Amino acid sequence: MPSDIATCYAQALFESAKTAPAVDTLLEQLTAIAQLIRAHAELGELIINPDVDPPEKVAILKRLLGGATSPLLEPFLLMVAERGRTEFLPEIADAFHDEVDRDRGRLRATVRSARPLPEELVLRVRRLLERREGKTILLQTETAPELLGGLQVVMGHRVIDGSIQRQVQNLRERLNAVRVA
Repeated sequence: MPSDIATCYAQALFESAKTAPAVDTLLEQLTAIAQLIRAHAELGELIINPDVDPPEKVAILKRLLGGATSPLLEPFLLMVAERGRTEFLPEIADAFHDEVDRDRGRLRATVRSARPLPEELVLRVRRLLERREGKTILLQTETAPELLGGLQVVMGHRVIDGSIQRQVQNLRERLNAVRVA
């Protein structure tokens, strides 16, 4: 989950960008920057290094993107670098993605299960979530053997836990709460 700082920057950028036709390009470029930083620790260290001037940090990121960037990206990156907030760039990209999804009526969710789910069940879960949330659900699946069985659905801060592991834990809590006379 993005931090409050990252969310503030992402919201400000989105407000500036949402009327521009290049929101998708901006999202794509921010996502690419986040992936590069996450994949290359030395790049992450370089962009947070206070000895590297902010314009040089921006130039490096721009070169890594192939030179052509959204008109809003370069001044935004410069502002972030000048304020010493470059370590938040991956989180800002995630928060910007959340803003775009919210604006377009989409919600990202992850369904976790002990074993891979059949496609028809994944589609059924997606339809149920879309009806419940009133949004288009972008659904990912994840295998989590520790769940033993059942499903967990993670949507942002919310978790719908129908796993066997959770049911056993609930039963244990109820049994411990029972007073024996």
